[in-house]
Amino acid sequence: MELNRISDLKRLLESGTVGARELIEACIFGGKEFRIHPLGFVASTILVEKHFKARLHIWPKNGLTEQNSDCTIHDHVFQFTSWVLAGAVENIDYPDFSIGNSHVAYSTTYSGIKSVLTKTDAKYELGRAVRKTILQGQSYDVKAGCLHETRLVGDSGAVTLLITQDTGKANPTVIGSVSGEYKYEFERRAITIAELRKYLIGVC
Repeated sequence: MELNRISDLKRLLESGTVGARELIEACIFGGKEFRIHPLGFVASTILVEKHFKARLHIWPKNGLTEQNSDCTIHDHVFQFTSWVLAGAVENIDYPDFSIGNSHVAYSTTYSGIKSVLTKTDAKYELGRAVRKTILQGQSYDVKAGCLHETRLVGDSGAVTLLITQDTGKANPTVIGSVSGEYKYEFERRAITIAELRKYLIGVC
């Protein structure tokens, strides 16, 4: 398959006629770069069209080391629809978060291939958690600025494809523990195709 236009890719996703392995092999053939993401998956931005991007996420069978397990709740500077192409994930929304004392906000900045979380003075209560499990062939939506986290379901790994649309928000916010470190840094290093294929074992 050829990766040329986001609209064509979206049509394939909506009709269920593109598979995880087919898409990944097309990305490898097309020379796309794959990097380790601080939330514990492999990420590749495979198409960019103005304010829209197609982002491929690969969640290895046994997971990857996260930047910090207390810093998985976050928002985005974009809105997106995510399709699950293999495995299953759980999306958890926090629609009622408010000013409080149980959690603290971290600001996110970028320096080269590093992402840096810096603790702020803003503190919050998360409120209720709205959980939804998304299976292979299903999709879910997240709006820009909405706090959420995504977790791998089961131990067989997963592959998701996001179509994102940028908004005017400057940088994402991450929610962490009030007892957490002042700063966390994570190197989003590129991986080799050999590493990628190792992470794909048992996934698709």
